[in-house]
Amino acid sequence: MINWGIRPAEARDGELLKELWRYSFHNDGEAFTDWYFRAYHRFSETLVATSPAGQVVASLQCIDMTLKNKAQSLKTAYIVGVNAFPEVRGRGAVGALMQEALKRSPYTGLLLMPFEGNFYAPLGFRYMNYHGQISVPMGDLYAYSQKAELTFKRFSLKAAPVTDLDRVYSTWQGRYYAFYVQRDSRRWQALLDDLAAEGGYGVMAYAQGQPVGYLLYSLQEKTFYIREMAYLSDQARAGLYHYVTGHRSQLGTVTWSAPLDEPVIDQPAGAKDYITYEPFMMWRFLSPASLPFFASKDPEVPLTFAYKDSHLKRISLWRWEGDRVEPIDQAEVDFSVTPETLSDLVFGHRRRLKQGCDIKDAEAFAAFGALFPSRPLAYINEYF
Repeated sequence: MINWGIRPAEARDGELLKELWRYSFHNDGEAFTDWYFRAYHRFSETLVATSPAGQVVASLQCIDMTLKNKAQSLKTAYIVGVNAFPEVRGRGAVGALMQEALKRSPYTGLLLMPFEGNFYAPLGFRYMNYHGQISVPMGDLYAYSQKAELTFKRFSLKAAPVTDLDRVYSTWQGRYYAFYVQRDSRRWQALLDDLAAEGGYGVMAYAQGQPVGYLLYSLQEKTFYIREMAYLSDQARAGLYHYVTGHRSQLGTVTWSAPLDEPVIDQPAGAKDYITYEPFMMWRFLSPASLPFFASKDPEVPLTFAYKDSHLKRISLWRWEGDRVEPIDQAEVDFSVTPETLSDLVFGHRRRLKQGCDIKDAEAFAAFGALFPSRPLAYINEYF
């Protein structure tokens, strides 16, 4: 068994980290890699695995992120860029790196967009949100398209109206989804820079001078690619669809990783086989303390339970009373849960719910489960 070293990245690792990224994510291209490490990457967010000789062989980043719902914020981090040189793959370097990232995290949970669910599931990750992936004939969007009394203003992605974008995004997300990623200036800049590198465009929709929608997109060889569309009314949505279909003389199809409640996804006008259900983001609980953020209500009576994290070798006792879940020293517990159990419960995978549970009070466990919606609808559209 190889004893991999794990440490924070340092400036001296820069060129090797870029080499590692180029090899592992070869489709990104040199322009994106250069931009990423020049404008976005932070050594303070990066962990590396080293060989016994001290050479960097794998890395990942834990990028700070905030989730929001209608009443609360939750600090977390997004694990991205998990990579390793091929000569150490399958030899435990990434596993050691991931385990150390979980141990070191100061947060109650972490997000991750996997290349493969089964790679991360043994570490306690479970899918938390889903997209509808479409590649449809442009004509299929006519059913949702309508001329509207809107003013459309295309803008340069290098000088985007970020205040208007964020106003629409935050209102749209808060209105339609259980929780969402709060975008600070860094996240907006990264999204816009990435789209600009692809030759993309942005357009705002205004009604009576107020922003009511936006579309971020690119015109690819054969398709109109929607990176993101948000709107504050049915009129704004119909107008944005009309803007898209105005490109029918140029492009024959529309591609989009869209919210599941978008009409083109949940009420398709055309053939159903153009739509793919896309598991998108995973979550890993590190503590039960964030449960009130995901709950739809507070418990009527206090609930006492054990939290058992076998991967991190942690066992703790907790009490949920009112809107707070707090650790306690001693108590007779009603049931026990694992990180996997909590994710299955919170994100609607209830067929697996009792796996890993030790239920002493079935009524209390049922009351615990009733605190969460059957499957919360969320649209997280962050790629790094």
